[in-house]
Amino acid sequence: MGMPFPTGLRALAAGPVLDVPSGASDEDNAVEWAWAMNAAASVLGSVLAIVIAIQFGLNVTLACGVAAYLLALLLLPTLHLQHA
Repeated sequence: MGMPFPTGLRALAAGPVLDVPSGASDEDNAVEWAWAMNAAASVLGSVLAIVIAIQFGLNVTLACGVAAYLLALLLLPTLHLQHA
């Protein structure tokens, strides 16, 4: 998880909430979704990393991990965080 996940949780809990459809405005909902998405990504990512490593080797696996983090960094502005 490193620093991005705890930092993101702190930002979500401090007040900014994601744009959510009407009826789903619970601020804790964003933190719960962050934990759920982290759990799903951890399970799926570890299985995918094993498959990539077996098929293509460790260097390609590490490159895919770097690419995933760079993609997440590039998509960060699309979250449309609002300050409450």
